[in-house]
Amino acid sequence: MAVAWVVAWVVGVAAARDATWAVSVAVAGAEAGAGIELLNYFNKLQTFLILSGVSLGGLGLGWLIGATLQSMGVELPSR
Repeated sequence: MAVAWVVAWVVGVAAARDATWAVSVAVAGAEAGAGIELLNYFNKLQTFLILSGVSLGGLGLGWLIGATLQSMGVELPSR
C-alpha cells in the first residue's frame, strides 16, 4: 500500500513537468508492487516471466499503435 502512495505522489509532482516520465514512473511502481504480490503465488522465475511479458507486451503494443498511426498519416511528436 505504501508503494501506491509513493507512486501517486511522484506521478502528481511529475505530471506538471513531463507526462511521459510520469507514466513511466507509475508503470514501474505498479510493476514493483505487482512483483511483490506475485511472489506470494509464484516462484521467482514465473514472476520474472510474467513481469517481462507484460513489459514487452506494452512496448510491442505501443510500437504497433505508433506504426499504425504513422501509416494513417498521423504526425507523432518526436524526441
